[in-house]
Amino acid sequence: ATANAEVAVTDALPVISVTKTPSPTSVAETAPGQTRPVDYLVTIQNDSAEPVTIDSIVDAVEGGAPAAVGGTCAALIGTTLAAQAGTSCTFTMGVAGNAGDTVDDIVTVGASDDDGNDTTDADGASVTITGLASSINVTKTASVGSVPEPGANVTYTVGVTNTSVADAVTIGAVTDSVEGGPAVNAG
Repeated sequence: ATANAEVAVTDALPVISVTKTPSPTSVAETAPGQTRPVDYLVTIQNDSAEPVTIDSIVDAVEGGAPAAVGGTCAALIGTTLAAQAGTSCTFTMGVAGNAGDTVDDIVTVGASDDDGNDTTDADGASVTITGLASSINVTKTASVGSVPEPGANVTYTVGVTNTSVADAVTIGAVTDSVEGGPAVNAG
């Protein structure tokens, strides 16, 4: 006696998980047009029962358009991950902002299996912007090196330079004191 039986084989869909970790997690505020480098570690885990191929790794800052990442991540495009295997890569991005800001950044990885099924996963990371102290440099120059007794008028030139790394400064007052006496408004 013989018997026949049919068994349906269902396609297992691919599943990946992605984590993103910034280093450092905070940077100092920046001047306009300036950025501070942050390294991102991206870990990709194939949670599928079959191999997947990494098709894309893109990053979007503050909801902006996704862009391909560089660093060692670019070399992973086309890499096949065995079932339950993982890999990681790093890339560096410039981060900018004012004290108190938080810059949010999302990496998205796309992958596919040998049956043409696609999957994606994403993970976000935040970098906090910290403040820097403002600073100025003040110089004072007399118009003459000495005056005859009992004295004479001397004109002083005061220079103020903003030496802050990121902030603009506003001069609130200019005061002067003679030989340690009380400060008086200059001008």
